[in-house]
Amino acid sequence: MAAFFIFIKHNVPFIWNIVEWLNCILFKCRYPQLYKIAEDILKTTTLSNFSCSCVDFNDLNDLSRFLEHQSKEYVKYFNPHKFDYSTLRRLCKDHSFLMMKVVNETDGNICGYFFLRCFFTGRAFHGLIVDSSVRGLGIGTSLWLTSMRICNAAHLRMFATISIHNNASLYSCKKANDVIEEKKLSEDYILMEFKLKDKNVETDI
Repeated sequence: MAAFFIFIKHNVPFIWNIVEWLNCILFKCRYPQLYKIAEDILKTTTLSNFSCSCVDFNDLNDLSRFLEHQSKEYVKYFNPHKFDYSTLRRLCKDHSFLMMKVVNETDGNICGYFFLRCFFTGRAFHGLIVDSSVRGLGIGTSLWLTSMRICNAAHLRMFATISIHNNASLYSCKKANDVIEEKKLSEDYILMEFKLKDKNVETDI
């Protein structure tokens, strides 16, 4: 089923827009507390000199600039949606699409973006990008763990599609969480499902 929706998203955008609209309504009814759960967990995310929070409408211009200024090579494996303001505003209004940011406390600029694209069936797909200037500091690994904690508290199963050539993401996702299932997709991508490592298990908020 996941592979089918991925195909629809990339090949039949008109149908995908209808799927997103219906899913938003159904997801809000089934998981009305996701945003509150995320806010509470993001407050407890510890990153030296960095802070995490949910994206709101006031962040969209800065977020768009951050995403659009990433090099084409750097976003080669990160293409979840368009990066323009209009697209980000539409997603920010979507209750099933949880957008989160990382801010560098030194200069107040956004230096990372991560999200959970959620479905009323109980699945959530995770994606993230961290600015090249702050890579190697463990931020990516922390974001994988934070998103898994949110999914665990909200009773969502967390998945991701990762290229076999994206070594950085493959490393950080496995360092943060346990991989419980892998399935090969087309174009050298893998569908992966995650769970919290035993030492990281969190109780519901």
